[in-house]
Amino acid sequence: MRRSIYVVIAAALLIGAVYGATSVTQQFPSVTVPPNPSGGNVFANCSTLHLSTTPTPVSGFLQFDCGSVAAPAITISSSSTSCPSSCTATPTFTLPAPYTQLSVFAGACTNNSAPSNILASGTAVEFGSGTTWVYCAGYNNVAVSGGTLPTFSVTWS
Repeated sequence: MRRSIYVVIAAALLIGAVYGATSVTQQFPSVTVPPNPSGGNVFANCSTLHLSTTPTPVSGFLQFDCGSVAAPAITISSSSTSCPSSCTATPTFTLPAPYTQLSVFAGACTNNSAPSNILASGTAVEFGSGTTWVYCAGYNNVAVSGGTLPTFSVTWS
């Protein structure tokens, strides 16, 4: 008899443990992952560009970079997964007058040579992987008495 009481108590405890156990649910929140800047291929080395050449009267070309001894304005990804041999990125900008063209240049932009890689807003540009670039902006028809070139911005995607 005693034995059967122990069996009944053990069974009751076991049934109570099974039914008394509570389940636990954990909810994972949604997570917003931000986009990779500039589509993941082009990285700005500074937010405000630095004029590193001296303007010439009336017309010329100006180099814009990140200052400190012509630090590049943009760097192209060197990741083999995002750009194995070349990267494509698209600039969007509106050139205010008297600017006439905007280019990216792997070397120094000078008044003596117009860069051949002129950017067109909304048109993709192919870059070599792991390269650095400065901007070269051409201007023309500034008054002989001088003038101020207006600000503008470029967005890469």
